[in-house]
Amino acid sequence: MSTSVEFITTTKGRPLMILDGFSYIQDRRSDTKTYWRCENHKTFNCHFRIHTCNESVTKTHVKILKQHGDHTASCKRDFIKLSLRKFHEDIADRGKNTQETTDTVLIQCISKLPDSTRIRLPPLDHVKRTILRHREKIDLPQVPNDVDSPTIPGVLQLTKRNDTFLRIDTGPGE
Repeated sequence: MSTSVEFITTTKGRPLMILDGFSYIQDRRSDTKTYWRCENHKTFNCHFRIHTCNESVTKTHVKILKQHGDHTASCKRDFIKLSLRKFHEDIADRGKNTQETTDTVLIQCISKLPDSTRIRLPPLDHVKRTILRHREKIDLPQVPNDVDSPTIPGVLQLTKRNDTFLRIDTGPGE
């Protein structure tokens, strides 16, 4: 029997599984099983663990082999915190993979958030700066502002398949 889950990544790039409002960090992995522990393992001394089967893992469903332990009383479900994590992951992803302006990326990501989560957002200037930092990490050149610009960086002249973009269409037969 597979269970509906959601996977996101931590700030350090490790997988994070969300199940029933609780988040679990990947602890260990073998050929057949993945061991997850509660994210609040160190903070609240929560010893709840989950073992999942590796063969049946998809992005939305996983086969749970074993659950053991109990969540501590101070380890509570925090849907707002999880929404903020998804927001930050979405911001980073769109910042790296699109050429939209920072304002457009910010508006698109904020529009998906519920009002209760928007209250806990950091100042918007900080979020915009985060988007710019993610773009600086991938080291893309600035997008040229002028279509007739004589120098378009070589990175922006090629597609992902290393084909040259069509710069000017002069019409048929020319």
